[in-house]
Amino acid sequence: MGILAAIAIPQYQNYVARAQVAEGLSLASGGKTAVAEYFNTNGTFPADNTEAGLSDPEDISGKYVSSVEWTTNSTSPHPNGMPKYFKVTFRSDAHSFLSDNDFVLCANQTGESPIQWKCSPADCMGDAGVAGAVAGLVVSLNVVDAEYLPSSCQ
Repeated sequence: MGILAAIAIPQYQNYVARAQVAEGLSLASGGKTAVAEYFNTNGTFPADNTEAGLSDPEDISGKYVSSVEWTTNSTSPHPNGMPKYFKVTFRSDAHSFLSDNDFVLCANQTGESPIQWKCSPADCMGDAGVAGAVAGLVVSLNVVDAEYLPSSCQ
């Protein structure tokens, strides 16, 4: 019985954390259309939630998510690897694996190609090939461990 519990409890913990990350992905995905429409109309990315036509970050929230913020260090479509992403911040009462950590949904876009949305920090490492600048910014966040991301993000 103890062996079964030793295996089942960690698996259940992972399941709970992944379900809560799915809430964050769902909330961030709602803003993808607004960002893409802004980009298609203006040829640049919006600077923040307001410019994208989204609610304030704290108003985009859920049971486990405290905010969803569109963040960019450059609005140009190919800004030398500077990241453009939704930063999903989990509440302090979310699963202990996620509590007060962030999940990122990055917009990668080059030239005339459409926006590609990536949710693994490794995939956010440079839509223009300058991984160092992006790595520094993404690493500066308390990013959720990759094992708790949806399988499409790993």
